[in-house]
Amino acid sequence: MSSPNDHEPPSILSSCILISLNNRFVVFSTLSVPDSSFLSSEFYCCCVLHCYYTISLNPSFA
Repeated sequence: MSSPNDHEPPSILSSCILISLNNRFVVFSTLSVPDSSFLSSEFYCCCVLHCYYTISLNPSFA
């Protein structure tokens, strides 16, 4: 029996996406967190919403 964490390191890696419209590229910053609570944090949600609206409001970016 394999556990869900067999394919990833002990500390969960989460990514925050930063978008630069001027240069049109995406930078992934990796953060090491003790648990998955970061995935549901307000900060993470803001990152996702920021990326979503940035791309949806700027079709030329995608």
